[in-house]
Amino acid sequence: MSHQNAYRSVEEYRRLLREELDRMYREACRAETNRKPQAATMSYQSWIEGPRFMGRLDWWLQNLAHQLGLSITVQRQTSLLRQRVEYTVSGPSEGIRRFQAAIRDLVND
Repeated sequence: MSHQNAYRSVEEYRRLLREELDRMYREACRAETNRKPQAATMSYQSWIEGPRFMGRLDWWLQNLAHQLGLSITVQRQTSLLRQRVEYTVSGPSEGIRRFQAAIRDLVND
């Protein structure tokens, strides 16, 4: 079993994070959200490799949601080297739009 994930460079993790956030943003833009102004939900799921990468992505998303006053739940299903993760972000519609914009800004940075 290879441990190549343990030896990835910072640049490689940054590239992976941007790619994953880009997919998340594209999917979030397509996702149906509750149209009520006081309550919206955004859900995203993906298979992601490597616990170090997962930790960074989790930290960034949870921190962003907290700053915007949103709630975020994370559900995981783990296989050998990958995890299926589903993030559900909920709160005011404006907060969801700001969450999506922050992801877009990071990807386009």
